Amino acid sequence: GILEGCDILAVKRGRWIFDLDPEFTIRKGDILLLEGTREGIEALRGVRVETPPPGEEIKREVKKLRNYLLTLKSISELMVDLAYTAVLLWNKTIAKEIERLEEEVDKLHLEYETYVISALSGIEDSRSIVTLLRLGVSAENIADAAYKMAELVKMGVEPHPIFEEAIERSEETIVKLRVQPWSPAVGLKLYELSLEEETGMKIVAIKRGNLWIYDPKPSIRLGERDLIIAVGPPAGVEAAIKLIGAVEE
Repeated sequence: GILEGCDILAVKRGRWIFDLDPEFTIRKGDILLLEGTREGIEALRGVRVETPPPGEEIKREVKKLRNYLLTLKSISELMVDLAYTAVLLWNKTIAKEIERLEEEVDKLHLEYETYVISALSGIEDSRSIVTLLRLGVSAENIADAAYKMAELVKMGVEPHPIFEEAIERSEETIVKLRVQPWSPAVGLKLYELSLEEETGMKIVAIKRGNLWIYDPKPSIRLGERDLIIAVGPPAGVEAAIKLIGAVEE
């Protein structure tokens, strides 16, 4: 499309619209706040490019709001993956990590709400502010739900058999993969594996001896006997086992 290579940060249509979903339709007369190279933006057909006047802060504010939301979304999704893992493995160490992440989300959400109110206080249409606040609340609600699951593990309340059956029937599965000494993945960095791209399976944690590594960075190297906790489609499990050279436990 004509917007290839450009990111739309916000659209002004009478009021500024920040929560743009993939189905959002651009209309004639819309003012787009774009991020990209000057050449890429000027290549847009039928779009007049205007350089924001010096001192305009809206681009910085939108980027900061976006970063807040992306961070909240990323942490809350990680918490859900870890919560399912904690319940299925009945692991109190993972449950404790979820508790720490929940405190982090609470703090981040408060910072986000404070910034939304202060940064957008001059906007006439309050609906934009309400929408952004609701997005933050949604992320925290997801984190709270994950925390409640982890609390069951900490309290020693065993999951109902229906829970395990529901997990088995879900679109995603959680597996434990043990890296073998002969594995071709030993010594490779996670990004070199391209595991998620090739199989759809995402590594949410690695246990190395007694040490748990949560949400491992792409630069982490796999070692012999590492225990990988991966989440993804059931169809990707066998492909992940072959790619890593691991044994499912």
